[in-house]
Order: sequence, then C-alpha cells, then structure tokens
Amino acid sequence: MEERKSGIPTYSLLCKSKASSPVEPQQLWYPLTVTENLHAFLHKTRDDEAHAVDSYWIDAICINQEDPEERTCQVTMMATIYQSAHIVHAWLGEEDNDTGPAFELIKVLAKRIQGRQKAERINCLKDVTPRAVSSGELRAKHALFADLSAWKSMARFFQRTYFTRVWTIQEIKLARKLRALCGSHAVDWGDIIKVSEFLTLSPWTRWISDFITDSHHTNHAVPNILETEKMAGDLLYALIRCRRFMAGDPRDKVYALLGVVGDSVRGKSRLEPVYSGRSVTETYTLAAVQILEDSDDLLLLSCVEGSDPDLPSWVPDWRCNKVLGLGVIGYLRFSAAANLPRTLHINERDACLTVKGLCLDRITAIGESKRDILTGKPFPNWLSIFNALSDVYHTGQSRSEVFWRTLLTDTAGVHPWHPAPCSYRSAHVSWITSKLSEHTGNPTSANNVTSFAASETSGPLPCTLHAECRESSTYSIDSVDYETAFSHAVHLRLFLTDNQYLGLGSESIQKGDAVWILAGSRVPLILREVRPTTFRVVGVSYLHGFMDGEALDSTPLLSEITIE
Repeated sequence: MEERKSGIPTYSLLCKSKASSPVEPQQLWYPLTVTENLHAFLHKTRDDEAHAVDSYWIDAICINQEDPEERTCQVTMMATIYQSAHIVHAWLGEEDNDTGPAFELIKVLAKRIQGRQKAERINCLKDVTPRAVSSGELRAKHALFADLSAWKSMARFFQRTYFTRVWTIQEIKLARKLRALCGSHAVDWGDIIKVSEFLTLSPWTRWISDFITDSHHTNHAVPNILETEKMAGDLLYALIRCRRFMAGDPRDKVYALLGVVGDSVRGKSRLEPVYSGRSVTETYTLAAVQILEDSDDLLLLSCVEGSDPDLPSWVPDWRCNKVLGLGVIGYLRFSAAANLPRTLHINERDACLTVKGLCLDRITAIGESKRDILTGKPFPNWLSIFNALSDVYHTGQSRSEVFWRTLLTDTAGVHPWHPAPCSYRSAHVSWITSKLSEHTGNPTSANNVTSFAASETSGPLPCTLHAECRESSTYSIDSVDYETAFSHAVHLRLFLTDNQYLGLGSESIQKGDAVWILAGSRVPLILREVRPTTFRVVGVSYLHGFMDGEALDSTPLLSEITIE
C-alpha cells in the first residue's frame, strides 16, 4: 500500500473498476469485493487517526485484475508508482500471538547489530546461538536473547505470505521509505534486513529450518536476499534471487521484476508484458533468448533443473521456487571454462542452441541428496562412493579432504571463502561422526560405517593442496558451523564418475549423464544425450578439481553440440 506525496495525482480507494453489472453514470459509490487481508488494513486505517487522513494507492483496488489489457498497461507503470510514493506500508496482516514477541526481538537484535562489513555485523551477535539459549550468560546480555519462545515467534513471523509474494519485491526494492505493519505493531524495514542477514549467516538458519517443518522452505532470508544491489540492470540475477517467490500468474515471475531491473529491459519486445495470447512457455522462452542475447556467458543454463516437456531444456522453469544449483548467484568464484569465450548460436525458431564444449566424464554412481542427510535419512550410497574413491585424488589430496570439500562446494565462512578454510576439516569429522551415529543400527549402512568413520577420523588434518587456504580466526569452527555451510544449497546430489571424479549435481541426475565444460560457463553442466551430438540440460554441477579451468590446461579439442 502506498501513501502518495502531496502534489502528485492520487488514486482513490474506491476508484472506478469494471463491475459485474452496469453502473449508472451518476453513481459515485458502489461495493467492491476485497480480500480479508486488505479488509483488515482498511478497517485499521479507518480507525487509526494517524492514517485516516492519508491517501493511498492500493493495487488490488486500483487495478482490475480480471482485465488482461488493463493488467498489461498497469504493470509497465508499477515502478513509477512505487518510486513516487512518500512511504510504502508493507501490510503483513493482522497480528497474532507471535507478532508482539517477534517485533520486540527484531528491534532488540537490530539495535545490537552494527558495522559496515558483513563479518562485523555477524560478529556482533556471535555468542547468540541456539545452543546458548537459556544460558545465564545470554540472559545477562538481554532477557529476550534467552527466551526460546521469542525466537520461535520470530521464526513463525517470517513465514507470513508477504515474504513469498513476487509483487512485494518492487515494494521493497523501489520504496523511498518502507515500514512494516502487522496489526498494531510496526518496525522499520531496515531492522528486518539486519536481522534477516544475521539469521541467514549464523547457526540460526539451520535451527529455523528444523523448527519450521510445515513449509517447503523458510523465508527468514528473504529481506537479506532482496537487499543486494546486483538486481538493478540484470534480469537474470533478479530472477535467480527471486526464484523462491510465488505468483498467482506464473508469467509474473518475469513481469514483476521488470521495474526492478530498470532501463536495461526497456523497449525490448520479448520482455513486454503480455497477458492475452502469450503462454507461460512462450514468456519464459522469450525471456531466456533475450537474456542470452544480452550476455556473454551461459549463466542462464545453470538455472535449469530437470526436464519440463513444455520447455526447451535450456530455458529455466521459474515456476519452480526451489533454490537450485550451487547456491551462488553468479558463480564468480569459479572458472571451469577458464577464459574460454562463449560460442553460441540461438535457433529461435526451433528453440535450440549450438555451443562448444568438452565432455569430462560420465556419471557411474549416484548418492543421496544433501536434503536427505539434513532430514535424517541414512546415506549408504554416500558411504559406497567414499569407499570407491582412491586413497589419493588426482589433485594430490586425500579422499577424506576431497569428500568434505566437495560437500561444501569447497566454500564456507561468512564472506564466504573459496577454497574453504582448513578449520572446517575437523568440524566435518565431528559433523559426519554425529550423522553416522544416528544410523549405526541400519542394516544397509552398517557394513560401511566402521571403515568410513575410521578413515574420516584418522586422516591427515593439514590441507594438502591450497597453500592459500584461509583459516577462520574470528571464532572456532564446530559441527554446527559445518552444517550451516553444508545447508547453503541443499538440492544437490553426490555423484562419482567413471574416472573417480567426485562431484555434486542436480537432484534429477541419472547414471550415464555426462559432465561437460561449455565455453562461456563458469561451472560444469550435466547433459543428457538425446541422440549423437544433441543433448538436454539436466543441471549445474560442482566437480572437485575442475572448477578453476584445470580441464583446459592441455588445450583439448572442443566439440560442437546442440542443446534442445
């Protein structure tokens, strides 16, 4: 809801919209059906003297959602509407028993979080952890910190639907000033951002994920995700960051971001909102073609997951709201194709791409997904893959080191660091030992547990490859920190290739799929052969020992292939 500045034309709360029956010309008032949530806000506004004199622009009232032509016209104006507002009120709904404790805890935490650098801000509350709740030391800092019920209230607060709606992105990104309202409670959006960052980068992120069990994913990271400036001017970055958001009309997963991206998409016919006569498949394919034409890499292909028969395999299905891939937006820390420039031909008529690349190897063994491990399932296939590895990897590292680094995509820490700090090795031993102890009675796992645990706990502690590997000196790393890093990207599955290369890939990988390095892609991609030289994209991968251009050291001959 937007309160318009004085002097700027305002929108009436009861502006003209199409009704089910004709309205007489002289009739100035007529009933309008609104949602229960909006009804609650209107009642609050009417009864609150602080708001009763204000004029509001409310999209659900000012736009006829049933008229495709009007929606198309209004979507192109939304950015201007948000930017012209004096203040944006983020109405999160009526209050409940969690609202008061949640808002109070948010304000207390935000006041303690200071610093210009991310690490500084997180370190302000480094001792405020789930393990420390109820401790006298934490209670001495602030009583709310030691009140577990307040943390639960805050976790439930972030599950409100406001944090999942795609159209809220423009409200948050384009507002001059934003204030969150929930019933009679209010808090500055800046405080919510601070707390969201802390929750996302601390052990609280796992605690919240374990506590919220009735949802596909948790939303405490959303305000932090939207705070990035990278979305401006880059549609693909915006689509990746906002993938988790929901839209009643799947086409809005693209259209709702156009105002946020700004001038870079203006005037491009493929991206113009069309609600009448353009399908979801057409909308996503046109957006994909435009993104490829506007870029010089293949980052788009890393956003694909599985195979939707209605879409070309190289076109991401933005209806999927899982956080896919390696959990990295631009993969700038990796350079699997070294400096090899992209070679790309787009056949828009046949919806296929021609690219060049190198087939590294084929997948021969598939393990459990990271999500399986986090939900407490046994992992016999992990153990089998580990035992199938040679004692020394082709990089010169021990199989134990390769294993723990692969599980983290060799990335960890608040910054984050790549390669991961060596201190995570001992944290991994503690973490994997605790996971093994949960399944020692499982007949399927029992044969592998003893040798696996012995190898993990007796292997050499020093890192054997990365001399530049950073130690984390801020605070000691334990199994909780390891699991926090491990859970950063959970929709990945462990795999082993023919030549004993260890990697992580899409949950939909199959034996026989191939790992490719494509010119212009910072990360390896998993492709499935349809016929000779023609493939479908399965998803992105991390392949240990091949993320920094090592596969191209010998200047191999690249193959030209078609992706459909």
